[in-house]
Amino acid sequence: MEIQWGFNFLSQLIQLEFWLFMLGLISSISFFIFKNKINFKSLLATRNNNQSSPDGLQLLLITLIFAAYYLLNVLYSVKICKLKHVPCSMPPIPSEFLFAFGGSNFVYLWGKLSTILKQRSSGRV
Repeated sequence: MEIQWGFNFLSQLIQLEFWLFMLGLISSISFFIFKNKINFKSLLATRNNNQSSPDGLQLLLITLIFAAYYLLNVLYSVKICKLKHVPCSMPPIPSEFLFAFGGSNFVYLWGKLSTILKQRSSGRV
């Protein structure tokens, strides 16, 4: 019984440390955004003419959708584990999401490669 209590305490301590770390990370990023140290204006812009990049936008959207979906799956999995009193495990990643994520990265990299090749062929490096 003593060993089980020790593991429960250690598990709760690790969870507390994780959430404190995430809180610190979010607050420091928010602070830098507030102080304009992180520039969001050029996040999706192309390098040479500051137009928005559709490749970067679709990669950002797919990444955010995938992250939100997986986070909700993790929260649901933890809720089910606590209700059934069974050990928790990470939920599997659906292969459809992996294909969409891989395709999104491919489109982004293809756009970057084509931009680089166009710049080299026109003489601007």
